[in-house]
Amino acid sequence: MLVDNGSAVNILLQQAFKRMQLDEADLKPTSFPFYDFTRDHLIPKGTIALPITLGETNEMTKMREFLVVDYPSAFNGILGRPLLWNFKAVTSIYHLKMKFSTSSGIEEVQGSQRESRDYYIRAVQMACKGKGKPMGVPEQVMAISRIEPQPRPTKENMDPCIQECPHSGLVEDLSEAHVDIVGISLNIIFHALNIDTTIKLVHQKRRAMDPECYAALKIEVDKLILNGSIRDALYPSWVANLVLVKKPNGKWRTYVDFTDPNKAYPKDNFPLPRIDQLVDATSRHELLSFMDTYSRYNQIPMYAPNEEHTSFVTYRGLYCYKVMPFGLKNARATYQ
Repeated sequence: MLVDNGSAVNILLQQAFKRMQLDEADLKPTSFPFYDFTRDHLIPKGTIALPITLGETNEMTKMREFLVVDYPSAFNGILGRPLLWNFKAVTSIYHLKMKFSTSSGIEEVQGSQRESRDYYIRAVQMACKGKGKPMGVPEQVMAISRIEPQPRPTKENMDPCIQECPHSGLVEDLSEAHVDIVGISLNIIFHALNIDTTIKLVHQKRRAMDPECYAALKIEVDKLILNGSIRDALYPSWVANLVLVKKPNGKWRTYVDFTDPNKAYPKDNFPLPRIDQLVDATSRHELLSFMDTYSRYNQIPMYAPNEEHTSFVTYRGLYCYKVMPFGLKNARATYQ
């Protein structure tokens, strides 16, 4: 068995499944595919719970779930992070050892350097000979000479069944701008600022800009107004300036200087998850997220009484954010 700290699931190969004389009727069906396991997607045969025993003197046995995959490999299966977490095991690649805690003390499992090298060479040879290709995927080749452009659907050429379908109002046109994205409901999440009322309020004076920055700022503010991300601020307690930075491609990136309001509320020390934690949390789920990854923070609304705390000044007036902007100290923790 291959011990892989990078695998989010435990895997049992079909060849080992047959040698163990297990019944396929015990497999629970599954529908989510593997990605990057074979540089392509692969649908597992199903899942099965098996007893796993680790240790030499002080053995420990636990039931763990495995995904059965029909794919030729030099290994019988993969022991991933779920099993290592359940056994509270710690692995060492250099020493080829795995240690875990038992009721009688610390137990270890010793690997073989020679066998590990032999299996690795066998796996490389199988990949070079083309044996690592997924089974049951026929190659299909179709020659395409020219693709005729199709007209956009209209009332004249649209299927009558589609015309009669009631319009829900949620999906208009995928080519529309960001203004069509509805965001997340306030009943699910919003971003609030716990500002200390004893701290002195800061109103930054408007900074002068050159004509090129004024033109870029006008475009950015117009876009935010069109998207519904900002509104006019009437009597803001905090006022910040905009900072424009020119990117290597010639475009401008706009920031809001939230230095002063960020000092007025405590920091949320929630640790951002590591990538392996994100993979483990999303594995076995067919749907990942309903959030739009392009707009990111702007999908989360601001707490209405705190909107004017995000105010910024421009030559056209004062505006504040209706959605969570970049630059706030606790924005990353809220987004995660």
